[in-house]
Amino acid sequence: MTRLFLPLVSLLALALWAAPALAKDSHLAVARKLFADGEYDKVVEVTARVVKKDADYAKARYLSGEALLLLAKPADAAKAFSAVVKLRPKAAPAWVGLAHASIRTQEFDEAKIAVDKALKLEAKNAEAWRALGELHLAKEESKPALKALKKAVGYAPTDPAAARSYVVALLAAEKSKEAVSAATRLISKRKKHPMGSFLLGLALEQRGKHAAAITAYEKALALDDAFLDAHKNLAILCHTMSRTYQNAARVKKAMHHYERYFALGGKDDKLKQTYLTTKGYMDRFPKPTK
Repeated sequence: MTRLFLPLVSLLALALWAAPALAKDSHLAVARKLFADGEYDKVVEVTARVVKKDADYAKARYLSGEALLLLAKPADAAKAFSAVVKLRPKAAPAWVGLAHASIRTQEFDEAKIAVDKALKLEAKNAEAWRALGELHLAKEESKPALKALKKAVGYAPTDPAAARSYVVALLAAEKSKEAVSAATRLISKRKKHPMGSFLLGLALEQRGKHAAAITAYEKALALDDAFLDAHKNLAILCHTMSRTYQNAARVKKAMHHYERYFALGGKDDKLKQTYLTTKGYMDRFPKPTK
């Protein structure tokens, strides 16, 4: 029972908009620091202080758009990216951002226009190829999705976001063996990054190798305990494989990862109901002994 989560945005795109060091009191400089710290709400707040007459306006709108994507506010992100491309029509990263936002609002025609603009400007832009692949995935077009995402991985072989989308596409096409290989390649290239192990867990889970999938997810969390999706997948998988609460170790592990997921800000309401129901059951009945 594999759950497939699409990535939001690769931080590689931000590097394309890097600028010389700014004054300490620059709104853009403050916003960049907040972005690096994961304070996305504050990024939006600070970048809003940069007005149209400011030299940093386009860069501020771009950063705001990326933050809004990560805050799951794609309609607002689209407005931010649209403001950028009006001022800088040759800014490929902004077109890519607009494509990502439009995919999430299911405005597929707008997404295609945006990604085509990006690829016309930069034919080897891995982020643009990833956006194109995700567009095809959203439209349930498996073959073109795989073709585009293979290009994304080819242009950015160490990018966790590109690898994640590629593995998602492989699993959607029921190519779990190839997904294992893709995840293993990322692990070899980015040994200290959790994404490879997480993707390996996804692929192994689809192949029915549940114990190995649990181990892979745990390796991802050993590298980054704040990896929400790894906690989520572990909670669900351990719960599912607990043999209706008979496997005490897996029940205990499931509860731990449910708790970590919500403590870290997880917002899956359906999962929360499952967790609360399970917790209620565990509180009412004796805990399993095996």
